[in-house]
Amino acid sequence: MSDYAVTKMSGVVGGIEDLKSHAEKELQDLESSTVQLTEAAGVINNFVNEVFQAINGMEDTEDINKQLILGVTEMRRYLSMRPAQVQAKISGLNDKLGAYSTCKVLVEDAMNDLDSHQQKVDRIKTKIEDGSISDTREVGERPEKLRDVRNVMAEIEAEKSAE
Repeated sequence: MSDYAVTKMSGVVGGIEDLKSHAEKELQDLESSTVQLTEAAGVINNFVNEVFQAINGMEDTEDINKQLILGVTEMRRYLSMRPAQVQAKISGLNDKLGAYSTCKVLVEDAMNDLDSHQQKVDRIKTKIEDGSISDTREVGERPEKLRDVRNVMAEIEAEKSAE
């Protein structure tokens, strides 16, 4: 396999590893109760400040009560929906991690296939150059596929004509 292909494929594997580690970190944060409580406290604190600012200029007690009831109802809705949202994010991140692992395996398999193909081409080239490839072979020796030999010969001819 060419150095260019190895470099590119290694870069892809490294990129997949980076994505995977980022998703693992995000998953760890989502599963941490401290992070979740801090985030929920921040959201609720901001919302309470908005409600206080809204009722600050109100004179009518009935309007103030309506605004407070709306605020408490909104907080209740947020707090009841938050666990489902976190669980959905966790599920999505687990799916991402599975996909990243699958992609990494596929790229590594492709790298191995390219490497074994290059080894076969090099082996056939060596046999052609030293003249050991012929119609006769020793008992128990497996011949190279005729298609592979022709492809390598065409490659050698192309290299010679390019020079």
